Amino acid sequence: MHSIQFFVVGVLAVSVLTLVILIADAIKRIGRDDHHRG
Repeated sequence: MHSIQFFVVGVLAVSVLTLVILIADAIKRIGRDDHHRG
């Protein structure tokens, strides 16, 4: 593999990980809000 391909794969991996973390955090916040309401 060329260094450019390694760079692209790395960026994609970081982007996916960031999205997963943000979504998980959002779900946790929504869950807490629901618990506070009910």
